[in-house]
Amino acid sequence: MSVIDKVVNEWAFRCKKGYPDINNPDDMKILKEIYSEYGIVMEEDEQQISQAQQDQLTDQDVQALKDAFEKIKVRYSRYLSIFNYFDPNSLGTVSEVLLSKLLNAVEGVKAEHVGGAQGLADIIINGHHVSLKTTSKNIHIGLGSDQLSIAPINSNKIVQTLTTLYSNDLTLQNLTINQIKERIPDDVYSIVYNRLDAIARKLSGPANKEFFVWVEKIYTNKVLTGLVIHTVKYDYNKVMLDFLNGKLNLTKKAWGIKDQEGIPIIKADLSGKVLNITPEFVYRSSKDSKIAIDLAVSITHTKEEIEKQVSSKFFTALDTIYSEIF
Repeated sequence: MSVIDKVVNEWAFRCKKGYPDINNPDDMKILKEIYSEYGIVMEEDEQQISQAQQDQLTDQDVQALKDAFEKIKVRYSRYLSIFNYFDPNSLGTVSEVLLSKLLNAVEGVKAEHVGGAQGLADIIINGHHVSLKTTSKNIHIGLGSDQLSIAPINSNKIVQTLTTLYSNDLTLQNLTINQIKERIPDDVYSIVYNRLDAIARKLSGPANKEFFVWVEKIYTNKVLTGLVIHTVKYDYNKVMLDFLNGKLNLTKKAWGIKDQEGIPIIKADLSGKVLNITPEFVYRSSKDSKIAIDLAVSITHTKEEIEKQVSSKFFTALDTIYSEIF
């Protein structure tokens, strides 16, 4: 049986009517899912990929990014170290706002913080669009949220359905998402697929045009001592194939994805930032395109001394700013 025959048969099997209707959006969505599973690229997607390849960062662009980081690394380290001692919980957005501001001051780099709708920080380098994320080492990378189509109640539904399924047959835990989809209701599978689809689109950008950069922050006693810049050009279809070949990973209230080796690639998460990817997923994607920067920071005070001074001086600075402006 040819690949085309297999696709057509599978398509008909999954359609509710028992046969596909090209005018039915649900049937066409199923066809795109099957294409993704078989690694088939549609003509319109080929055109998008071709254009995306033209839009990719060149070696010169990557070097420009590295040079920009070299110019701002000392100030960035200082500011983040202070914030990390004052309020480590605020670093998610603060670190990206600071990075955008500092990079924007570098000649040849245009950076603008645009909020969660399009990614927490967008940078344009030589006309190329870059999705920029920064997190500490070993912490999952938040990609924003998609609360219009994803809600905590959906996670509960997935967990309840799969917990019941696994309790009846523990071997089902070893099935990939592609394999288990025939064992779960269509609406449950749609919830899983929609979240994976949203994450893949966050990584690849519209029509695969976005370049993904993750700045991995390395702290020693709360002081930023190193950065590793991971640059990746993700392809939507390949990312979805990775996800669908992964296995569902459950907690009591949430679900994520682990790969064939059992390594988590999407963290189970019920917080507002339900879209995320783990560092491990980026590590294997960027092993040939990472830039390590040693900040060579020396720490001469104890943690307790620094915390006391930071809090005191930070509040003094805030009082000064307030009195001068207001």
